[in-house]
Amino acid sequence: MKKSLLIVALVMFASTIFAASSQSSAIQLSDAISVTSSDISPAKKLTLKERVILKRTKKALKQNIKPNDTELSKGLYILLAILGLGWLAMGLLDGFKGSDWIICLVLYIVLFLPGFIYSLIKMKNYY
Repeated sequence: MKKSLLIVALVMFASTIFAASSQSSAIQLSDAISVTSSDISPAKKLTLKERVILKRTKKALKQNIKPNDTELSKGLYILLAILGLGWLAMGLLDGFKGSDWIICLVLYIVLFLPGFIYSLIKMKNYY
């Protein structure tokens, strides 16, 4: 009985995640953790089907949750890099956390070309 209830809960959880991803709405990680931690006991072994469902939901959560949800298109990022403001685009996308935007700023100050190349290389981290 508990096993079938757990499977039904995981399937419902997975379906809500996939429905939310198709509507492009934000999913709160704390809600997902509370649902999964309350439904799964640590002493119980999961079946293959339950593990697959759990992996799919984790993957969907990772794809839908971004640390900073700023809307900066790829074209605007490239335009800012060409104009010498690639460090600004990196900072906006990172929330001015980390050292990537500082390194890019220093490279732009020293010479334009290294800063431009660095910002284009680091673009793959954001898109």
